[in-house]
Amino acid sequence: MRPRDLRPVLLLAYPLLVQLAVVWREPRLEWLALLVLCAIPQYQALCERRPANWLLLLVLGAVLYSLVRLGGGMYALFLPPVLITASVLAVFAGSLRSGQVPLVTRIAQAMQGPLDAEVLHYTRRVTQMWGLVLLALTAAEAGLALFAPLTVWSLFSNGVNYLLVGLVFLLEYLYRRHRFPEDDHPGFLDYLRLVARTPYRAG
Repeated sequence: MRPRDLRPVLLLAYPLLVQLAVVWREPRLEWLALLVLCAIPQYQALCERRPANWLLLLVLGAVLYSLVRLGGGMYALFLPPVLITASVLAVFAGSLRSGQVPLVTRIAQAMQGPLDAEVLHYTRRVTQMWGLVLLALTAAEAGLALFAPLTVWSLFSNGVNYLLVGLVFLLEYLYRRHRFPEDDHPGFLDYLRLVARTPYRAG
């Protein structure tokens, strides 16, 4: 029997732990949130009990514990929201360069096959739109980390941020169904699953 994939649990646990660390002013929760964040990209290797990855996690845990003890835990938590949104922005922006296929176009092609000129133009525009959304989110994350109270930063980074992304996703999906009614559109949840399975390598 295959073990259950706990990555969704870890992904949900991280923002919750950050929010609780801010509300309760609890350094141990800062440390645990950072440790969970380090474990997520190594999840498969950790499940396979690879010694190097477990050793790396232990070393990172010790370093992060020292950082938290020295009062730098919350500063470390400021970085991931900025770096993550900036990294995703770089993927979208990079796909708009000359000679590249826009990311949303690649997703649409993976789902539907060859696209006509109108859909190609639309998916390029949607890629540009997501670039602007991600640029705004990156700037907001950085600005709140620098100037806002901790509770405001945490509420945005661990709640509002995700809601905004979800809302843009939903509105674009509904508009696309209206714009191209003749296409065979999957249900919204099925659409999210298809997007999650689509390769994002440059092409």
